[in-house]
Amino acid sequence: MPARNDERVFKRPKNLNCLLWRYMSFSKFVKFLDSSSLYFPRADMLGDPFEGSLPYRTVAERTDRPEYAPEAARVLANQYSMAAFHSRYQTYINCWHQNDGESAAMWKLYGGSNEAIAIVTTYQRLVDTLDEEYDVGNVMYFDYDKIRFKEFNAFAPFVMKRKSFAHEQEVRAIRMTHDQQINEFDEIDPEKAPLGIEHRVDLKHFLVKVHAAPTCPPWFVDLVRSTVRHFDLETPVYSSELDKDALF
Repeated sequence: MPARNDERVFKRPKNLNCLLWRYMSFSKFVKFLDSSSLYFPRADMLGDPFEGSLPYRTVAERTDRPEYAPEAARVLANQYSMAAFHSRYQTYINCWHQNDGESAAMWKLYGGSNEAIAIVTTYQRLVDTLDEEYDVGNVMYFDYDKIRFKEFNAFAPFVMKRKSFAHEQEVRAIRMTHDQQINEFDEIDPEKAPLGIEHRVDLKHFLVKVHAAPTCPPWFVDLVRSTVRHFDLETPVYSSELDKDALF
């Protein structure tokens, strides 16, 4: 079965065959081909300290519970905060950039050099290559100082990001595991949670094309093509569209 799409939380693109891009170093590309697997780092390893957090107003209003005495409301609010914080250790995320073409910004942010590549698939192929243990959808961007978000789904904090990240136009595939059996208010030991998980894919179906980084030398494009052939793939490899000559 394909990945899920909980419509209460996950927003799907209008065009299910839209292109998804993932920018990476050449060494990570070889690792991807060799393992035939998508890598899902643990949420707390993604580098954003707000990962899995909620807007300020949502958290502040946790203590506004007239059905509880003030002290009991504060205790309950703290328990919810701890549960949300520790959910990062059971959440694994694979990130993509949705765009019809290359992004100069994404090359700079995630390529790292002119000897990098971008792999391209589609939203539908990503959904099809996963299974019902995963959910896939667009990230939504908000002003965390203003928005109030109702807490009703554990996935919600992981498909929300601050507006300053809106340029990423991100699509996420997410899996929540329950390797450590806990109730919602227990703490999780991060030392016992894997730093990442892998999911095997059929590369011949999954990959649409590969682009080499802007300003890369011609030999690098040839190397990428020979590497693709080495893994018995016929995926087309292109030089960067950003290298086209300007006309005056």
